[in-house]
Amino acid sequence: MSFDEVKALMRTVGSMEVGKGASEEEVDAAERILGIAIRGDYRQFLLELGWGGVGCMELFGLGSDVPRHLDLVRVTLRERHDLHPHLRVELLPIMNNGGGDLYCLDTTTSGPKVVGWWHEEGESQTPTHEADDFSTWLGAQVREVSAE
Repeated sequence: MSFDEVKALMRTVGSMEVGKGASEEEVDAAERILGIAIRGDYRQFLLELGWGGVGCMELFGLGSDVPRHLDLVRVTLRERHDLHPHLRVELLPIMNNGGGDLYCLDTTTSGPKVVGWWHEEGESQTPTHEADDFSTWLGAQVREVSAE
């Protein structure tokens, strides 16, 4: 599923809330602060929509209008330094499941792949594979929300 197809699917749900989009400069600044590359469809999501989601699903993001609790840089730094287990540096959180677990992009893979980081499993856990890419994962999440 392409990112454009996912955006179209999100619009059909009816409860879509997204931002204005982030600038290339804002994404580049986030990369410098976090020390990782933001690639693939998630970068496109940030540039076009910035942050947001559908229903109860809220994606972390960037942009001048991003709510504080969804600010990608703020959330990532907090997960890395303040919360336990500390989030690994190579993982970029994209969504909290509401119970303290995170869906993340594994920036060590070329895709990058979406993985699960479960707070009960501790810092030595092997993140679980959730999807081969952001758009595939997001499409599945949106379909799940629309079925509720």
